[in-house]
Amino acid sequence: MIDVRSSARFICQNLESIEIDDSRISVVAEKIVGGKYALPKSEEAMPFKGRDPSESAMWCFLADALNFCFWPVAGKEKWQVQTAGGQWRGGYFGLIESLKKGIDKSRSWLDPVFLRIVKLEDVSRLLAGQGELQLLDERRIAINELGLGLKDKGSAMGIIGDAKKDVIGFVDLVIKTFPSFKDEAVFRGEKVGFYKRAQILAMDLNLVLSQHEIIPFNNIDKLTAFADYKLPQLFRDEGVFIYSNELGDRIDSGDLIEKGSKEEIEIRGATIFAVESLRNSLLDLGVNLSSPVLDNILWTEAKARHNMKMHHLTKTIYY
Repeated sequence: MIDVRSSARFICQNLESIEIDDSRISVVAEKIVGGKYALPKSEEAMPFKGRDPSESAMWCFLADALNFCFWPVAGKEKWQVQTAGGQWRGGYFGLIESLKKGIDKSRSWLDPVFLRIVKLEDVSRLLAGQGELQLLDERRIAINELGLGLKDKGSAMGIIGDAKKDVIGFVDLVIKTFPSFKDEAVFRGEKVGFYKRAQILAMDLNLVLSQHEIIPFNNIDKLTAFADYKLPQLFRDEGVFIYSNELGDRIDSGDLIEKGSKEEIEIRGATIFAVESLRNSLLDLGVNLSSPVLDNILWTEAKARHNMKMHHLTKTIYY
């Protein structure tokens, strides 16, 4: 496993398309301390609970195997799922709603043996909703990989136990066991790692299993921010990120920023680095927040803002 913080530092030592304004990081820190940012809702932090720890863990593995690329193709309707109460939910919360419905109909979705043989039509039915969801076959592959990877362990709790409460060891096990979680790239001839979904899986497990009075990892603060779309969008809105004219124009026009391109890697590396800098600014103000908790605060604020410029569009299984 490649150290994520070291990757972010290396990337930020070689930025060409992004400038990070440290003075604006301090402004964001003051806003957070001053209570000016939206806070995560407790019911959204832990949107599901299984009947026992093993079922809850499988819930997390399945959800995070599928948690990527929810933005709509140009000219297509955004993918959304209707809740039992008639509300339409998209993105991650739409995914959770789909899984609730699917698991209610068939507990097989929590069975690794079944996951190994899931077909594309099964995934289409599971994630049926309004609008178009990209990368359906890639999601089928991720589900099959999940079932295959769990074959020897028998359950998600087996992999958790093998990590011996070390979150970095757990992330390393996940990326070695399930190929779709191996979120790496090459930047200026060097391999860099982000592991967005594997890290979120660890964070989700810590939250969800706490409902069963189990804390699977003792060092969750070793995780970094989860480099995706929403945090760089917020950092740009706050003036923390200043994009080059070319990159800014491409994002604003809805052009694809290719997976693994120099620009995409710079955006993700700068995001992790900026969150680490923000964490240090908060420490100077007497507030100690781990990077994953800070990520959740920033993501929630980004979702609450409706007049920001577009986020970058990258067609990828990694976020």
